Amino acid sequence: MQNLPIYAFGLCAVLITASGIQLPRDPVHFNDDGTFKIVTFTDLHYGEGPGTEQGPANDLKSTKVMTDILRWEHPDFVVYTGDLMSAEVMFPNGSVYVDMLLKPVVDGGYRWASTYGNHDIGNNVTREEILETEQKYNLSYTQHGVDGVEGTTNYFVPIYPPKNVSNPSEAPSLILWFFDTRGGRNSSGGIPAYVHETAVEWFVQELASMNATWGPIPALAFFHYPTAEYSPIHDEIDQRPECPGQHDDIVTPQERDTGFMQALVNSGTVKSAFVGHNHGNGWCCYYQSVDLCYNRQSGHGGGWVGWTRGSRVITLNHATLWGQTNSYIRLENGTFTDFFPSLGHNAVTLMMENQMDFVIKCVRWMTERQCSLVTVTETAEAKYMEKIHGEMKEMVWMSPGCNPPSQYVDKFGRIVALYPGTVSSYATEIRNFSPNHLNFIK
Repeated sequence: MQNLPIYAFGLCAVLITASGIQLPRDPVHFNDDGTFKIVTFTDLHYGEGPGTEQGPANDLKSTKVMTDILRWEHPDFVVYTGDLMSAEVMFPNGSVYVDMLLKPVVDGGYRWASTYGNHDIGNNVTREEILETEQKYNLSYTQHGVDGVEGTTNYFVPIYPPKNVSNPSEAPSLILWFFDTRGGRNSSGGIPAYVHETAVEWFVQELASMNATWGPIPALAFFHYPTAEYSPIHDEIDQRPECPGQHDDIVTPQERDTGFMQALVNSGTVKSAFVGHNHGNGWCCYYQSVDLCYNRQSGHGGGWVGWTRGSRVITLNHATLWGQTNSYIRLENGTFTDFFPSLGHNAVTLMMENQMDFVIKCVRWMTERQCSLVTVTETAEAKYMEKIHGEMKEMVWMSPGCNPPSQYVDKFGRIVALYPGTVSSYATEIRNFSPNHLNFIK
């Protein structure tokens, strides 16, 4: 197997493909202020229903989703995590749809890289054709995997320090790993949907080579099919308020466990994994040392209606790459949602989101019953305040040792400006809307 399919040479980089073709690309750097933003697009499904009125209309809507989000976010890099198109229903014109779906990034001058999904292959379209079309653009960092590794898009892209930071070793600061989960069908039959053992072996060997050359480098992983480890988290996600995001679909994991996720965990460098495939999922959650995330479906193709499309936006800082990877969902209507992690500087946002969700449920209940006013029952209010004040007595601000007394204590000896629990407990509590605690007045 080849080592390091992308090398840096001073001010330019060379991508070495499996065929030996050298593609000149400028190295990607963090911004001078240390920031770096990645916008992800997944499950676009261009070209679905080419002979119908709805198919082309969906493609136009998908293009608008990407164009708007790119205009709002101004990312430093764009990642596509599979099912760029619905190749199984296409005539031999796949390159036309690749050009179409890439138009927002090409016109905007954004760099990007892709990994492919189970729908990016068909009787008339191959992954190699998609790749060849991508690589004709100078802003494409999508690569062909090395010889002997099953799958087309197994590769990595290094991200280098800010140009104003000394880097005598020329080591990257971040690695973006891309893995091909394969799948789909062509004229030869079905293709298994999982990261092949040869790709896992390639990853382990490349990682060892990197560690020997540069030492450990923090990394992110992108692939299409989720692994089996996503399933138990999804099954209990309603009870895990620290794991925000859409969960309206099932988890369809890779068909075989080849030790891929364990290899990511064992690497000690991969901080987060980002997938697509299940269109109604868009959550992030904690799993051992690797955060597991779904990207939000971006395309209006794919046969699913009623869900607001969007993008997972990943925000990085050069100084904190070994810490938590922050992300959020930017919806096609312009709103932000599902900040991850939900705590820390995002705590107030999470509390406001849950408060608004409670209000919306209340207004919907009122509208259905044609009510004009709602109040909290005296019993519910008294019970809740007794609970809050009881828990607050255990807080440090109510301690007799506070001298002078805490500024949060009012003249009645109570604290009304703080909440005694965690943000997660607050989210869980307020999420349980009950009309039994309210008076609805017509």
